Amino acid sequence: MTTINDVAKHAKVSKMTVSRVINHPEQVTEDLRIRVIDAMEELNYKPNYAARAIASSKTGIIQFIVKEKIDTTDPYFIQLLAGISEGLSEKYYSLLMLTQDSNYRGRCDGVIYTGMNAEDLQQLPRDVPCIIFGENQEGFDFIDVNNETGTQVSTDFLIRQGYKEIGMFTMDWDVLFAKRRQAGYESVMVANELTPQVFGLSENTTEFAKEQALILLQEHNFEAIVCGSDAIAVGVTRAARKLGIQIPNELAVIGFDGVFLDQIANPKITTIKQPIHEMGRALASELIAKIENKKTPQVQRYFQPELVIRETTKK
Repeated sequence: MTTINDVAKHAKVSKMTVSRVINHPEQVTEDLRIRVIDAMEELNYKPNYAARAIASSKTGIIQFIVKEKIDTTDPYFIQLLAGISEGLSEKYYSLLMLTQDSNYRGRCDGVIYTGMNAEDLQQLPRDVPCIIFGENQEGFDFIDVNNETGTQVSTDFLIRQGYKEIGMFTMDWDVLFAKRRQAGYESVMVANELTPQVFGLSENTTEFAKEQALILLQEHNFEAIVCGSDAIAVGVTRAARKLGIQIPNELAVIGFDGVFLDQIANPKITTIKQPIHEMGRALASELIAKIENKKTPQVQRYFQPELVIRETTKK
């Protein structure tokens, strides 16, 4: 069996250098790192991460705790999970996912949380490194998309196209990301001396949005709708079709998420696309950095969304 000594001799470096390449590659030069990695591959050497974990009193496990109802077939969730898994595997950590119904709270090296409200965050333990997927004001490290910028971009895009009667259908939830999306829309409307028209929905589903839109589209003379999610946007387009409203000629619609629904809907949805996969990888890498270096600065990282123009707005 190939040992770390064999790798060191083959690469003509010390055992300490091989150990650093495995555990702290940022501490060695690129030339040394490449030389050691090449030697490991040529000798088919596999580091014993289980033994390392035992020796350091670590578990090698990261818990991903989801405090909300999820659809495990939802592409949004799948892309997030894939990004987290890839980021963890690069440092040889294992992922253990726990849902809101799980009572398991075994040992782990760190935790990634999602779906947390303010009350949940206040009850989190402070003795285990953690990071939150979603902006928070409770002092926890977090990664999120810039939700406010996203709706600012979509609203500004519609105004530049000449629309004035622009409504917003969004989630009527007491959570920060929903508030940020509403704030982005409102700020651009006010800056352009237009009247914001916000309609809150209690459910973020296509069917519920369709039911509400069937009522609201008859009560108001909208030229365009900014939606808090792609699910809502699809519901609006289906309601418009049922009412005989032509999209985009008579009504423009913009969603938010850009993960899957926007591409399979008919018509395809203009949307604000989140880099979900990249955010998942960042959650993993930032948490690992906290685990391996207690002195890392606080993480408050926003990813920038992208406007993707499709069929529900005029070119």
